Amino acid sequence: MSKRLKSVMILCLALFLLSGCTMGMTPIQGMFFTDFEGPLMVGSAAGYSKVGVAEGMVIVGVGRGDVSISAAMKNGGIKKIHHVDYHTQNIMGVFSRVQLKVYGE
Repeated sequence: MSKRLKSVMILCLALFLLSGCTMGMTPIQGMFFTDFEGPLMVGSAAGYSKVGVAEGMVIVGVGRGDVSISAAMKNGGIKKIHHVDYHTQNIMGVFSRVQLKVYGE
């Protein structure tokens, strides 16, 4: 086997192994890039005037952040939830970011 073919095979194996390291909240993941927003839940509040955001990210398999609804509520000073949305990004399984947005009063 040629040296060039070995290099290509090693690169493909590395990309394959790294591609499963990080996942966003969406069940659909693009092979190279993912950027989705969507609804997560609906609460009981009649309307909203406040927005709280919680964020977490993973870079090369190392993750950090609190992406819980309670963290987003605390960050926005929210007591009653109107609805919750999410935004997720993933770049080649190496970088992933998830934002949780809570709307309420």
